[in-house]
Amino acid sequence: MRSMIIIFITFILFSFLYIPVSSTENNEYQFVMTKGIEYTSDGIIDINTDFFYDSKWILKESVLYNGENRQIKLVYTKYDKNNNLVEYYQEEPYITYKLYYDDNQNLVKIEAYDQEFIIENQQTPTSYEIFEYNKDSGLLEKEYDYYFQNNEYKLLSETFYEYNDKMLIKKTTVSRDGEYKSYCLYTYDEKGRQIRVDSYSTDQDKNTTRYEVYEYDEYDNLIKTKRYYENRFIGYRINEYKKVTK
Repeated sequence: MRSMIIIFITFILFSFLYIPVSSTENNEYQFVMTKGIEYTSDGIIDINTDFFYDSKWILKESVLYNGENRQIKLVYTKYDKNNNLVEYYQEEPYITYKLYYDDNQNLVKIEAYDQEFIIENQQTPTSYEIFEYNKDSGLLEKEYDYYFQNNEYKLLSETFYEYNDKMLIKKTTVSRDGEYKSYCLYTYDEKGRQIRVDSYSTDQDKNTTRYEVYEYDEYDNLIKTKRYYENRFIGYRINEYKKVTK
């Protein structure tokens, strides 16, 4: 169960690393995300995330507060020469993440090291994810999630990606035991921006549906996400940005 939780946390927190950045045609400035606020359907703040940067606007920290004011802090410690993030850690519980890239700057592996687990198993990753890309298109095709249990790594789930004209249109995830399966369908506007994602999942014969709708500003920054579960509105997220000089 602990491995499952760590993998789930990795998935949620790693999503914050992909921060939308827009710039003018003459590249004089760009936008960086400074805050993300999750609200319930009643407009009550559920999760608040602040992002902090260095003088060159490289992400250094993000701090997440939930409705009970519990804090989860991520510190981004290492970048490579191409400004790809290669290591960061999470506080409480203390987990270190290491990221690996191929020669084309594609992310190919993420390793998670739980501090408690490391003490017992001498630097063995608690879990890891493998990403495979199509050799011709360069697009992500498959993802494999593994976790360590009983002195060996076991496959937790497999994910497959489908495209149309290089636009992601479907993502399918299947658990190793077959009890869980989900797929997502992606919709875009005329500018090629993702405007909706429909998710369907089956967990031990229980079917659920949910979807998200996205809104952008005039600079193509994602500013609002509305979330629905079983066609019922359950909450939304607001992103705030700062315009900075390059």
